[in-house]
Amino acid sequence: TTKGTKFTKKPRSHLINFCLCVLRDLRGLISFWFFALYGGSGLGYNPMKIAAPLSSVREVEMLLHYGADELYCGIRTPEWEAHFGGHLWMNRRSPKGANLGSWEDIQQVANLAHSHQIPVHVTLNAPFYTRAGMDYLLKLAQKLISELRIDSLIVSDLNFLMCLAAEKLPVNLHLSSLGSCIN
Repeated sequence: TTKGTKFTKKPRSHLINFCLCVLRDLRGLISFWFFALYGGSGLGYNPMKIAAPLSSVREVEMLLHYGADELYCGIRTPEWEAHFGGHLWMNRRSPKGANLGSWEDIQQVANLAHSHQIPVHVTLNAPFYTRAGMDYLLKLAQKLISELRIDSLIVSDLNFLMCLAAEKLPVNLHLSSLGSCIN
């Protein structure tokens, strides 16, 4: 009811509150029981996965312990920084704190995750790259895939995505959620 400018709520019964809680969680309950009965197979049901970002090798064990189903990371290489400096990032993660900075770190993350059958995705999702940048990243992608068995690349720049697709690399390509919308 309304009295002047104040709104007052009518009290709800416990039964109504219970029903509202059940309705709110109905989707989760149905998903849980469907997965329990059918094991997530057959009828197109895919359970939700937790994809966790990481910035350091030290984080891998903790993320796996707490249930990460997939890991993704950004990288920065000394070659990129020497050629392009700090004004062009390899991805949309902060170059100073949110990326793996050495080949050894990337290798350790991939080895740890793969030993637990957890996929590793690498972000190369800057909004755009120059031709020289795409040439460098294509060689880097080939090395990540062949030497570290990276499971997928997460990309934003549609030109770079097309370049990777044309190479037919044995890796999954994902359009980043930060990918630009182009009309």
